[in-house]
Amino acid sequence: MNQLVTEVLDGKRQWCVVQGDCLDLMAELPDKCCVVVTDVPYNVGKDFEGDRLPWEEYVPWLDW
Repeated sequence: MNQLVTEVLDGKRQWCVVQGDCLDLMAELPDKCCVVVTDVPYNVGKDFEGDRLPWEEYVPWLDW
């Protein structure tokens, strides 16, 4: 787990910012996390390093 996250969970820090793929990072967090803020992939036609799914694939992906 990310060192900053560990420090928050241990009470050494109040909060932290962790950059990475939300799907990977969320899998590492314990259930005692209260708030998680993410920058979702809005997929509004902008090219985000190859992250451009057709609408019919994007919507089901959001609900996996």
